[in-house]
Amino acid sequence: MQLEHVVAHPAHRRYAAPLLLVHGAWHGAWCWEGAMADLAARGFEVHAVSIRGHGASDRAPGHRRSSTRDYGRDLAPDGETTHFSQVYAFSPSPSGELIAALTRLGKTPVLMESIGT
Repeated sequence: MQLEHVVAHPAHRRYAAPLLLVHGAWHGAWCWEGAMADLAARGFEVHAVSIRGHGASDRAPGHRRSSTRDYGRDLAPDGETTHFSQVYAFSPSPSGELIAALTRLGKTPVLMESIGT
C-alpha cells in the first residue's frame, strides 16, 4: 500500500520531535498544506499522510470498508514502528481514533494524539 507522505522541512529546526498530521474524513494530506508551511516556519519538521483511499494514496479494493486496523497496518506495516523515534501527532476525529489505536498497540510513540473537531 503506497501512502501519500508530504514533508515540510524548516529552514532552521528548533524542535527535535517532528509533527505528524493525519487528516479526518473526506480529506487528504492536502488539508494540512497551510498549517505545514506555518509550522515549518516556526521550526518544526512536519509530516502529513493520506490514509488509504484518500488524497494521492492507493485505493485498495474495497477501501471504503477499511477499518481503523487497516489504516493502522498501513501506517505501521508488519508490526514495525514508524520511522520516528519521537513524534507529536495531530488529527481530527475519526483519524484521532487511529492515532489512539496505534498508541495503544505501541506502534508509534505518539505524545499528543488528537485535536477536537
